Amino acid sequence: MSKSGTDRQDSQFVIWAMAWTVGTRYGGKVINLLTTIALAWLLSKEDFGLAGYALIFVTFIEILEGFGVESALVYHGEDEELQNNAFWISALTGLGIASIVYLTAPVAAIIFDDERAIPLVQVLALAFVFTGLRIVPKALLTRRMQFKLMALPEFVKVTVKGIAAISIGLAGGGAWAMIVSVVIALAAELVVLWIAAGWWPTFRFVFRAEKVRPLLSYGGGMIGLSIVGTLIANIDYVLVGRLLGAAALGAYMIGFRLPTLLITPIIESLSKVIFPMSVRKQSDPVAMINGWKTALRYVAIVSVPVGLGIASVSAALVPALFGIKWLDSVPVVSGIALQTVLISLVWHTGDIYKATGRIRLLFWLGVSQLLITAPLLLIAVLHFGTIGAVAWAHVVGALLNAVVRFIVMSKVMPVSLREIVDILVAPLFAGLLMAAAVIGVDMALAAAIEGVWVRLLADIVTGALVYALLAYFMMRDEVETSIKQLRQSLSRG
Repeated sequence: MSKSGTDRQDSQFVIWAMAWTVGTRYGGKVINLLTTIALAWLLSKEDFGLAGYALIFVTFIEILEGFGVESALVYHGEDEELQNNAFWISALTGLGIASIVYLTAPVAAIIFDDERAIPLVQVLALAFVFTGLRIVPKALLTRRMQFKLMALPEFVKVTVKGIAAISIGLAGGGAWAMIVSVVIALAAELVVLWIAAGWWPTFRFVFRAEKVRPLLSYGGGMIGLSIVGTLIANIDYVLVGRLLGAAALGAYMIGFRLPTLLITPIIESLSKVIFPMSVRKQSDPVAMINGWKTALRYVAIVSVPVGLGIASVSAALVPALFGIKWLDSVPVVSGIALQTVLISLVWHTGDIYKATGRIRLLFWLGVSQLLITAPLLLIAVLHFGTIGAVAWAHVVGALLNAVVRFIVMSKVMPVSLREIVDILVAPLFAGLLMAAAVIGVDMALAAAIEGVWVRLLADIVTGALVYALLAYFMMRDEVETSIKQLRQSLSRG
């Protein structure tokens, strides 16, 4: 088969797999969004902030989960003895982490200066027992690229979580609605994962250094990445919770959730496709980078208008979905929407580095991102003292990080900065023009009418029409090719 034919088949595979995983994940994200909306009306900002204390604290310990075994199994392939060793390592680790979380719960009260966090953290500790047991079956489904089966456990988890959270919220459970629902949902996900993977461990652990070493060497590198990634993802929550209080943290969390619920599934779903496929192409950097450029093009065409659109309609979107008590979240929604777009554009550089074994480079890129972002967030909290300032500090940090990531990619892989810019310029220009049109319409309507739903609908229609028109003239070939390949991929799937 010709090289062009192989590339075309890979593009069709990426689109088909992405379409399936995005579709199923978006079903889960819709449930997540509906759950968030319901909880926003049922709970107070203080409730969200208190639950946030526990969730944030646990996240910092969660980086030790499985010692990075899941990514190691995806990388090293099918090996029954390796899988069995991985299971017992991750299961025992999960039990150990659960114990650590329970015993160190008072530390959360010290960090956030609020003793109400202690019992919430102690109950949430139980989640690690379930996460330790899910690592091997989850890794096997990823390695085999069984996207339909991978989507089912996630869908079950978010559905059970939503039902449990809303039920507890209606019963007046307050912050407990967000904690107990997590534990129940993980238990339900675990059952479905084991059934879907069709793999069971042998109940006799024989330690073999040659089997454990590949897991810990690759997984150890992944833990380093997880530590840096966790700091990047949660340092803002810690600063807001500690310095601005539980209510401010609750408003920040709501504002942060909305853009990520709508944009992140696109990024995550494509990542689940590209990483396993890239591993199979380790010996062909050109083919690997072509797949990355294809992913970048599709992600940019979709995430740019969605992210800029959310930022543009945030003043109407927040009160329409969550109510006027959450108006403090408006600048957070707009800022985080822009940050999420920038993150989406560089997300898959990490997949390429993982596939080529450049874990150390990926680690230092994460360190550079932390060094760029942390000072900006600290200035935003200490100098400005608002959650909106924190969100926009994220935008500046994400922009600087994107520049660094693209420069490094052009140095270590066969792709030039000019090629990257050529891929991004049309979606970004079209997205900015669309955002300007939407903001103009929203400002005009805000002065003329009071109904936020009418404004929101008009904004969305304006944005969709303007971007579709611009895409037709500026990205016609890319869009038509994408649609054609999507149809072919779905027909063969």
